[in-house]
Amino acid sequence: MQMDTGFPMAPGSLPPAAPADAGLAERLLDRARLLLQGRRPLEALPMLDRLDRLPGLEGAVAILRAEALFGLARLEEAAAAADTAIAEGPGDPHRLQLRARIRLARGERPGAIDDAAAAVMAVPSDPGAKAVLGAALLEDRRFDEAVYFLGKAFRADPANPMSQARLGQAFMLAGRHEAAAEIMAHCELHAPAMPGIAALRAQNALLAGDAALAATLAGAALARGVAEASVHSTLAHALVAAGRLMDAAPHFTAAARLAPQDHYLAHLAAAASGTASDRATDGYVAALFDGYAPRFEGALLSLGYRVPGLFRRAVERLLPAVAAGEARLGPVLDLGCGTGLVGVALSDLLGDPLVGVDLSRGMLEQAAAKGLYAELRLAEIGAALRQDTGAHALIAAGDVFCYLGRLEEVLDLCRQRLAPGGLLLFSVERGPQGSAWQLGQSGRYAHAPDYLETCLAAAGLAALEWREEDIRLDAGGAGAGPDGGRPCRRPLRWRSPRAPAWRLAKDATARPSRPWPRARRSRRCHCCCEPQPRATAGPGPGSIWALPWHNWAGWWRRCRIWNAPRTNCPSWRSRMSGSVPSPGCGVNRNAPQPPFARHWRATRAMFRPWPPSRPSRRKPGASPKRRR
Repeated sequence: MQMDTGFPMAPGSLPPAAPADAGLAERLLDRARLLLQGRRPLEALPMLDRLDRLPGLEGAVAILRAEALFGLARLEEAAAAADTAIAEGPGDPHRLQLRARIRLARGERPGAIDDAAAAVMAVPSDPGAKAVLGAALLEDRRFDEAVYFLGKAFRADPANPMSQARLGQAFMLAGRHEAAAEIMAHCELHAPAMPGIAALRAQNALLAGDAALAATLAGAALARGVAEASVHSTLAHALVAAGRLMDAAPHFTAAARLAPQDHYLAHLAAAASGTASDRATDGYVAALFDGYAPRFEGALLSLGYRVPGLFRRAVERLLPAVAAGEARLGPVLDLGCGTGLVGVALSDLLGDPLVGVDLSRGMLEQAAAKGLYAELRLAEIGAALRQDTGAHALIAAGDVFCYLGRLEEVLDLCRQRLAPGGLLLFSVERGPQGSAWQLGQSGRYAHAPDYLETCLAAAGLAALEWREEDIRLDAGGAGAGPDGGRPCRRPLRWRSPRAPAWRLAKDATARPSRPWPRARRSRRCHCCCEPQPRATAGPGPGSIWALPWHNWAGWWRRCRIWNAPRTNCPSWRSRMSGSVPSPGCGVNRNAPQPPFARHWRATRAMFRPWPPSRPSRRKPGASPKRRR
């Protein structure tokens, strides 16, 4: 009972709590746990605040408080509570998992991976810890390892639809669309009301290149009453890929209305409706290229992307001493460096450091792997130019200004960062004369030539060259990627110097009439350099689980010796012995067939290399020679 002293108490000051009954405290803790399990964290917090004043319950209350704050998206407070809980009970796997989830939500991927890995090592049989570790690896774009650990979690609980959806998403992001399609279809069949599974199926079909199937799946989901922003967004992208831009506009608008915090959808909805701002938001650009980074170079090079080569030729024309080798180029600032294609084109001309700036972390990771840049900055180009204090001999901006409407400010900042006599090379998409700039339905801006001349004069820059070039093919339309929707005059019928004459078709969609030649026999697969995680192979020798999950797709799809004897490959023998997985697969048609891989066996052409190799000169019926 509280004593009345006759003096008013200060707000927030409470008398010290009396010793509480242990049974009552446990009942209160159980009540708080039930509230959190029922997703009622707001009701659990007051109870946890009172329990926090009781002695001896600091660790238990801290972990429940962290979970409640995490459910309320108060990530800073949740992280502090999780740190307190782990300090009270270090090594507890449940607390480590919770802190890993909190760190993952805050974008701290290395810390999340460390906590999840510690939880897995503490309790190796816990599928929840493996699922958290797989999700963290998936966010870190380590897709093969993510598939491995998510596969372990799925095998521990095959009926869990969340485990199926996560594994399917990992397969999709790893580029193994056949496996993803099968497991996602199985998940949707048994859990049709699961949020996001319909959108994942349609997105997987779209990434696999089947826009018609993606539109069908997304349309069927909307017909069933699935009102999700991701479904509308995937349907809109599928329609754009099919060239139906007008039909896609209502779905972009609906997706932006259902997810008002999504900058990516907001920008595309504005482009579709014609209500354009003067630039694309940072969130839109980062989300666009983060998801596009793993396939960026392959997609652009398949469209004959020419901007890096055009920049190289411009440097050779405007700086003849550099072209002749009498002088070196640099320092160079590469705005919107992406995966570093401009850096590759200029690499042999450089004498001073090359610095890259980009908004996408995924693109910067791809550029860092090339080892060409002295420094890579994760920043918006305007902020990077304001913070930069150097004087650059060359500033390159390849396909950057197409995400900006107004160019006066950025051109003035570029002039301030140029050394005397320095060059600014940039590319834009041409808009109609007299319209300044306009936002197209592809989400990119086009600029009129007279507007560019005005901006350059206002910034104090003199135009040395003005060239109209076809910068890429447009075989994929607006859905081919960030740079796939600009109309180009370059014809679709062009011949690659490495392609055989019979492979040429009349148009971009026709198939060759000549059948595929038979591939040569070999005793070893061509994917023996694939990195493997340090983990045990499986239950035992001779079992299909002796192969790691994450290598199954590459095991079947990329191997070129599907009919070679399996005993001739030492990698296969080491796997079947139950030892630690070694690089390589050694797959053949007689090998046991893993789940979700029937399509890989069924499509025989997928196992043949491209370009096709010469047929074997061995006489029919003769046995292949063995390697010593």
